[in-house]
Amino acid sequence: MKFEFVNIPQLGIARGGRRAAKPQYNPEKRYVFHYDVREHLIQPHVVKFSGGRSSGMLLLALLNGGVLRADRGDVVVFNNTSAEHPATYDFAARLKKITEQEYGIPFFWTEFQTYEDAVNGDWVRLPSYRLVNARPYSDKNPDGYHSGGEVFEELISWKKFLPNQFKRICTAEMKLFVTKEFLRDWFARKPSIDRLGHYYEHSMQDNETITRLHKRNGGATPDNILLQKTAYVRSRPTFRPHQEYATFSELSGKVNNSDLDGKQRGGRVALEGDHCVDYAAFVGFRGDEPARLARMKARNYDRVELDNGGDPHIAAPEGEYVYAPLADMGITKEDVFAFWRENKKHDLRLPHQVNFSNCVFCFLKGSGNLVDNIASREKVEKRLPKKFQSRPDTPADIAWWANIEQKYGRDLRREGRTINSETAGENPIVGFWGMNGKLSYKQLAESRCKPEKLSIIREENAALPCDCTD
Repeated sequence: MKFEFVNIPQLGIARGGRRAAKPQYNPEKRYVFHYDVREHLIQPHVVKFSGGRSSGMLLLALLNGGVLRADRGDVVVFNNTSAEHPATYDFAARLKKITEQEYGIPFFWTEFQTYEDAVNGDWVRLPSYRLVNARPYSDKNPDGYHSGGEVFEELISWKKFLPNQFKRICTAEMKLFVTKEFLRDWFARKPSIDRLGHYYEHSMQDNETITRLHKRNGGATPDNILLQKTAYVRSRPTFRPHQEYATFSELSGKVNNSDLDGKQRGGRVALEGDHCVDYAAFVGFRGDEPARLARMKARNYDRVELDNGGDPHIAAPEGEYVYAPLADMGITKEDVFAFWRENKKHDLRLPHQVNFSNCVFCFLKGSGNLVDNIASREKVEKRLPKKFQSRPDTPADIAWWANIEQKYGRDLRREGRTINSETAGENPIVGFWGMNGKLSYKQLAESRCKPEKLSIIREENAALPCDCTD
């Protein structure tokens, strides 16, 4: 039976021109999406699905509006961080099925991973990605997705430091980097991605090489601490396997876009420079997220220059141009909730009142959201079917984040650093928020059963707003 949407906003296409005024959400209204540049109509479209309700709404709107085409090279990408709630994985799997079976658009799940190879005579870990299917990883399903924090910890162990508000290595590596690496392969229109890494059965790295390279690159972490932090990444697979696109999507062979001809170099394409592949990316940012929108627009070319007759190919140094149709149409969080109330059958199976999607206890969600998530977690979990309930000691549990912060945070006392006792306190560990005493996951974990303590944490850290970004 044909899948039907109830009161879904329709996306019409206008060739060029300025965007329409931003209306309020109205399920009966036909919302119009305008391209900024006529050439974007023929360029591949990439939908960056985050796993949340906003990006889910955008995806369904694009599909139902007929905006996406498989032959053009259009594709949907979900970057799994391994830090999502089980209900988020279910949501992403259901939307993948709808996207591919009802609309014929390929939808790939990807994960960040490292592999081991020789560079200038030394064995090192290099970053890459792998394709995964929409079923959990197991011995019987080695191509399955990870959900216990494995990908996140591999990144941290490889980098040897925690993400923070100023160095968002989680977003930069697990999302932006992975998507670009995937597209360099996808736009090359090959049937598969290549194997990466050596062919030895075990890791070729040794302690001396790791400590020597660390010092050569300006690192000053004591050897014993450095080796502890890199132990996890050294335990991960040493190679990225050869993978056939058809294994992960039956729609992988439908690309027939002459605009991609002649762009392949060494089996991949460039996404920057004069001979790069140009493509339009779509993200689910809303109209009530000004900080995220500002960062997104900074990555696009100067629209004022374009409106004044500037050459978009000169103004845009990279091939990606990002669109946020929900923001352009004035869609807010309440509008997204209203949309999903009209489409309950396919909604994310988490309450609207909690912010559990997109890395459950991410430090960028702000102290208010984190406190609310901690306070409501047990009640929310009890209401979910057992298969959607989170497991202990995974990123859906605040204890996992506290353990990772203690394991990979910079312990200034152990490192023999000069400590300012007034700001460091008794436990001078530089964590996700900087120095302990400002906020830490240990504080949050120890306060999870103490409502009065959580209220104090919320008040003391009110200046830490939600600042997550794709």
